Order: sequence, then C-alpha cells, then structure tokens
Amino acid sequence: MSRVLLLCLTAFLSLSLRAQDELPHTQLYLFQLDYDNGKPFLTKPVYLTAFNAGGYNNQPYFVSENELYFTAQLADEEPAQTDIWSMDLVKGTLTRITQTVESEYSPRLMPGSFYFTAVRVEADAEATQRLWKFPLDHLDGGEPVFPTIRKVGYYAWIDRRRVLMFIVNEPPLLILANTDEYAWERVTNNPGRCMQHRPDGKMLMVHKETPSKWVIVALDPETHEMEPIVTCLPGSEDFVALPDGAILQGSGSKLYYYMPGKSTDWEEIADLREYDILSITRLAVNKKGQLVLVGKK
Repeated sequence: MSRVLLLCLTAFLSLSLRAQDELPHTQLYLFQLDYDNGKPFLTKPVYLTAFNAGGYNNQPYFVSENELYFTAQLADEEPAQTDIWSMDLVKGTLTRITQTVESEYSPRLMPGSFYFTAVRVEADAEATQRLWKFPLDHLDGGEPVFPTIRKVGYYAWIDRRRVLMFIVNEPPLLILANTDEYAWERVTNNPGRCMQHRPDGKMLMVHKETPSKWVIVALDPETHEMEPIVTCLPGSEDFVALPDGAILQGSGSKLYYYMPGKSTDWEEIADLREYDILSITRLAVNKKGQLVLVGKK
C-alpha cells in the first residue's frame, strides 16, 4: 500500500508521575474504523498534536462524540507539568482545561454529574497522588473525590458512585471505592492500568497473573469474580473495547483485533509503521467509530 500523508488539523497549529521532566514524546492520531466482513480496518488518518510535536500527549478520552480530553506537557513550557486539554474534532479548536502548579493525568467524565475527574500529583513534599474532581464550567479549582485515598495511579468509573482505582503499592492494588459512603474495598492485586466498560456492565481490565502472563479479564463489580477473556499481546496492557464487544490492542507498530466468543487468537488489522508510528499504547474510541491512539515515532 502506498504511503499516505497524515492530515493535520490546521487550527491546532495556532496555538511517574512526578518525573514529568522525563516524560516521553508521544503523539495522538485519529483514524476512522471501517468494516469489511465484520472486521475493522483504519481509514482517514489525522495527526492531532502538531501543536506539541516535541512534547508529551497522552491518555485520550472522549467526553462526547466530538470532544476529546487528553493530558499534555508542552515541550517549551517552564516549569514543566502536565495539564488537561480539550480538542473539538469538528470545529478544530483546542482548549487548555487546567493550568496549575500541580500535574493532572487521566481525565474522565464523572457519571451523572457536572464534573470531570483526573489524577492530580499534588505540590507537596510527598507528591501526593489523589483522584480530584473539577467542574465542567471551570468555576472553581476542584477538590479531592476521596481525601484519604492516596497513591492513585489510574482509575475507571463504573457508575455515578463507584470507581475502580489502581493504587501504587507493592504489589499494585486494585480497589473499589464508593462516593456515597467514602469507603473502599480490595478487589485484587497486580492489576493493569487499563480498565474499560463492557456492554453487559462488566469491566474489562488486565490481571497480571505472572510477570510474563497478562490476561484481559471481565470483572464483575458485584462479586469481584474475574472471567478470563484473552491473553494480552507480549508486553502490552493497553486496549480499547468497541461497542460490539470486540477488543483492540497494539503491539509495536501493529494494531490487533479480538472478538470474544468468535476469535481464536489476535488478528493483525493494521501496521502503522507507514505513518512512522513505531509504538502504540493507549486507545480511545467514540460511538462514530473514530479511534484515537497514542503513538511514539
């Protein structure tokens, strides 16, 4: 296939966690998922983060079909810290959501509310990591969701009151916390950082059974039972669940597809080396079948 030049949203041109100075140079790319005999392939490539080509752009999340939140550290800004940014993929506009002395990561909508949440690395001696909520209208600076729960690395909302949180510990810990009671309970040890909703209400996540065997499982939030789905590609823990239940995961420059109950193994659907993308990590998808992925050159 001939090399296709990535398009750029020209409007954008106008413009761990404590080791922010050493964050990798990562970029966001947009593709359309089209289908042939029920299996997806990628079309309409768009390079989203030309405004910060030498910086850190990561953790994309669709807050609506057209609006994407993500984390960025600008290449030429001092002091170096990460903030939450927003892109409107239709209007071609870019907005900085937070601009603080702290660093914010992993934006998500807080279900049933007028808030979004993010992991904040606070500006204290311990670099405390807590889950914070921020009003969508930006009228105040936000507050911790759970003031006493620290060392939060990653998270995913189950519903308006329950949230899964990856706690940076030895070994890492997955907990389930409740905003009604401000209580939490242990779910399992050795989780991966990626957690996704499944259409039946269960949560897809990675369980690291051994240092070399990582398995995507379906977690029942009520019973904490974990149903094995598929072994991760070697060294990969990021994935995205599509509306039909299929799973996409990257390994190096290649993107793979797996349909639970039908596939017998991962199937390669794209090699993004032709776009100089050599390493695929985080992924996000909206209801229009638009896929945003994080890539390194």
